[in-house]
Amino acid sequence: MQIRQLLAGKGWYDLTLSGIAMPGPYVSPWSRLIDAPYVAITWVLSHLMPIEQAVKLAFNLWPPVLMLVFAWFSAGCMKKLMPAGQRPALLHVLVAALAMSYASLEFVPGRIDHHNVQLVTLAAASYGVLCWSVAGGVLMAVALALSVTIGLETLPLITVLWAGLGLAWIGKRPGADDIFRAFSASIAIAAPLATLVFAGPAVMFGVHNDIFSAPYLAAFTGFGLISALAATLLPANAAMATRFAALAIPGLLLLAGIVATMPGVLAGPYAIIDPLSRSLWLEHVDQEHTVLLLIRSGQISATFNLALQVTISLCAGGLALRSLRAGQAGPAVVLAMGVAAFMANLDAFRFIRFPAAILPLFIPQMLGHIASRPPQAQKRLVSIFGAIVLGSACVFQAIASLMPVQRELNAVDAADFLMNDTCSAADRKAMKALPLGRYMVTPAVGLAILEQQVPGVDVADISYHRASPGMRLMFEALYSADPAARKEGLSPFDYVAFCTYPEAAKARFTPPGGSLFEALLKDAANPALIPQPVAGSRHLKLYRIDHDRL
Repeated sequence: MQIRQLLAGKGWYDLTLSGIAMPGPYVSPWSRLIDAPYVAITWVLSHLMPIEQAVKLAFNLWPPVLMLVFAWFSAGCMKKLMPAGQRPALLHVLVAALAMSYASLEFVPGRIDHHNVQLVTLAAASYGVLCWSVAGGVLMAVALALSVTIGLETLPLITVLWAGLGLAWIGKRPGADDIFRAFSASIAIAAPLATLVFAGPAVMFGVHNDIFSAPYLAAFTGFGLISALAATLLPANAAMATRFAALAIPGLLLLAGIVATMPGVLAGPYAIIDPLSRSLWLEHVDQEHTVLLLIRSGQISATFNLALQVTISLCAGGLALRSLRAGQAGPAVVLAMGVAAFMANLDAFRFIRFPAAILPLFIPQMLGHIASRPPQAQKRLVSIFGAIVLGSACVFQAIASLMPVQRELNAVDAADFLMNDTCSAADRKAMKALPLGRYMVTPAVGLAILEQQVPGVDVADISYHRASPGMRLMFEALYSADPAARKEGLSPFDYVAFCTYPEAAKARFTPPGGSLFEALLKDAANPALIPQPVAGSRHLKLYRIDHDRL
C-alpha cells in the first residue's frame, strides 16, 4: 500500500498511509529505501505495459534480485574465511545455503518486507569486516547505516560489530587503525545522510522509539566522530588503556547526554502500544517470544537449526581464535555477530533469520578444515560435530519442554479470532462499493478494505504496532462488555464492517458475554447498529452506527 500510494503521487517524505484513521492518521515506520527499487522498476516497466501490471511484476522481480546480491556477498564471505589460496568447495557452499533456509525464504518473489534488505546489509557488512581494509570499513559503515534506516532489529548485531572493531583497535590488531578510522568516519557521515534521504528532516530531528531518529542518530554520529578522532589523533604506540579511555569516557558522556535530553527513547520500540492492545494482541504474537516455543510445538527444523548453529559457533570459534592469534580479527568479529543474533533469537524469534544468515557462512571453512585432515582425524571430527549437534538438540528439547510459558505457540482465545481474516474473494470485491465514511473493523477486515484502495473509506486499525490507538478502540468497541467503553470506542466512526466466522471457527472459542463481538457473531439485533445491504458479499456484514442509540 505504501508503494502504491507513493506511485499515485504521495510525497517522498509523506509516510502517512491514506485509508487508515484511528481516528488520527497512521504514519508508517517503514523506510523509503524499501520502496525506491519497486518504484524505479515500475517506472521503467510502465513504458512497456499498464502500470498495475508493472507494479505486480516489480513485486515479483526485485526480491530475487536482492537474493542474488545476498548470495554474492555471502559467497564472498565464505571465500574470505578460507585459508589463503583455497576456495570453498561447491558441495560445502550448497550445504551452507541449505542451512540458510530461514534467511533465504525472505527473498521469495512477491514478498515485500524490510527483512530481506536487512539481510543484504548484514551480508555486506560481514564481507566488509572480512576484507579488513579501508574499503571494507567504508562498506561496513554504509551497509550498517542503511540497515538501521530500514529498522532497528539489527541494532544488537551492529553493537557487537562496532564493539569488535573497537576492541581490535584497542588491542592494536594488524590493520585495525586504518579500518577503524575509515569505518568510524564513514558511519558518522553515512548515518545522517541515509536518514535525511530516506526519512527526512522531521524524522532526523524527531524522537521516535521505533525508528532510526534523533537519539539513535546522535549515538551513531557521535560514536563515529569519537572513534574517528581517537583513531586519528592517538599515536600508534599509545597504550591500550589510553585507547580504551579515549573511547569509553566521551562515549559514556555522549550516552548520558542522549538519555538526559531524549529520555523517551528508554521506553523501547513498543512504547506506543497501549496496555489493552499489548495484553490482547502483542503478547499473543508468536514471534515476540523465544524460538524455543517452535521446538516446544514439535518443529523439528527449528531444533535442527538451533543445534547446528550451536555446533557452528563452537567449532568456528576455534578456527576464529586461531585466526585471531595469527593477527586476523575479522572472522572473530563476524562470528560474534552471529552468536549475538543467535542469543537474540532465543529471546524472540522475530530474529530467526539473522543467525541463519550469518553463522552458516562458516560451514565451508569448517568442512574444508575437516576435509584437509587425515582420514582418521576426519572421522574423529565428524563424530565430535555429530555429538555436539545431537547433544544440543537434546538440551534444547529438554529446556523447551520444561520451561514455564505464559502462552503456548498457536494457542488461541477469543481475542485472537479478532485477528483472523474470514473475508472471501467475493467480500473483497464487494468492499469496493462501500459507502464513504470511517469504519470500525477488526484488523484483518481493515487490511482487506485498505487493499481495495477505496477513496473516502477509512478503517480504524490494522495489526501493526503503530495502529495501537485504533486497536485499542477496536477492543473497547467490540471486545468489551462495558457500554461506556463501547460507546467511546465507536464514537469516532460511522460504520461497523465485520466478516462473519464459519461455524467450525465459532465452535473454537467463546466471546466475552455482553460484548458487541458476541452479538455480531450471533447476528443479534442491536438498536444502535442499523444493517446495510452489501451486494455480492458472502460473509461481510455492514452496519451504520446510530450514535444517539448507543
